[in-house]
Amino acid sequence: SHVLVLKKGEVLYSGLVNQMTSKTDFLELQSNDNQLLMTLLKTYPNINFETNADNKVLVYFENGINAAALNKFLAGNNCYLNHIIIKKQSLEEQFLELTAN
Repeated sequence: SHVLVLKKGEVLYSGLVNQMTSKTDFLELQSNDNQLLMTLLKTYPNINFETNADNKVLVYFENGINAAALNKFLAGNNCYLNHIIIKKQSLEEQFLELTAN
């Protein structure tokens, strides 16, 4: 189904619900050496990342998730993951992010 998000008369998003949330998929990663992981992520193109309170690294792709390519890159640089999960931001979280400020 479709969704329309307005703020003060301005359209913030218009389209399918599943397309809105698919843009917010991200990876949750952890390695035995998170310092090496973050150093390598700084050199990987078209991503942003942050750490959370559980010492996991959250990776956001600018052009869609490619977990296999990232995992291959990390392993090729002697960084082995012990935790890798594709996560999706909830519709509520996406709405709050769109309407912030």
